[in-house]
Amino acid sequence: MYKKSKLIKSIIRNKDKRGSIISLINEEVSNVSIITCNKNSIRSNHYHLEDWHYIFVLKGSINYFYSNINLKKINYKFIKKNQIIFTPPLEFHATHFPEQTSLIVISKNKRNKQIYEKDTIRLNVINNKNYKKYINVV
Repeated sequence: MYKKSKLIKSIIRNKDKRGSIISLINEEVSNVSIITCNKNSIRSNHYHLEDWHYIFVLKGSINYFYSNINLKKINYKFIKKNQIIFTPPLEFHATHFPEQTSLIVISKNKRNKQIYEKDTIRLNVINNKNYKKYINVV
């Protein structure tokens, strides 16, 4: 497991005249969700105590912000269609969607409300007024 947000290279397992099979991840998980995100929306703005997740961009893109939980430096990555980003536990992350975006999110923990809320620490760091500041810092 990674200690910091990391772009993950997907693995083409098989490719022939019929098409290809691409492995997004290859480990045990408890939840796979499809999430749609409207243009200019903000999601996340939290960290997880134990959970981790992979985010695969099906359509659109993400301005992805992350930091250790002391928030001394906000890091930034631009995540494009067909890319995967890993988010570890105990790392703040926030997402801004510059366009209509669809994601597959693959998580360690089950995603019922009780489990999710117990593991999630919400912070109000990234918003539509300040996100550009963190993009330009990088």
